[in-house]
Amino acid sequence: KPVNMSELVRRIAADYVPVLENRRIVFDVRIPEQPAAAHVDPQLMERALRNLMDNAIQYGGSGGYLGLALQKKEAELHIRICDRGPGIPAEQRELIFERFYRGSEGREGEGLGIGLSIVQEIAAAHGGRIQLDSIPHEYTAFTLILPAEQGASTSSI
Repeated sequence: KPVNMSELVRRIAADYVPVLENRRIVFDVRIPEQPAAAHVDPQLMERALRNLMDNAIQYGGSGGYLGLALQKKEAELHIRICDRGPGIPAEQRELIFERFYRGSEGREGEGLGIGLSIVQEIAAAHGGRIQLDSIPHEYTAFTLILPAEQGASTSSI
């Protein structure tokens, strides 16, 4: 159904404020006040966004920064989650979305390695995609790109 993604992302961001404050991670949130609608399953979209947020905190939290931005670009919505942790080496970027893949020895025992594959599947089910950009020791950004709903009223979350 058409969902106000600004409202959904804002609500998820609010849930993370205490965790990030406790870890002394700067939280840079950029969500437009105006509604940004997408035709999504709200529960699946929330799961995808929480997977991305949790990964950014777990693997990039050492950088002390987490950015969350929602932007409408033409007929798409871009939801970007960025950290300043150690990053993802180039040789791992193609593998990172495969089920059960964990990129580094430091991730042993910290999950099943299915979070990013779930995000990719949810994005595809909504006609979207996930994009990864990373420069090791500078930043890592995952951008969830979804088709924007054109001219529809949105439901409250």
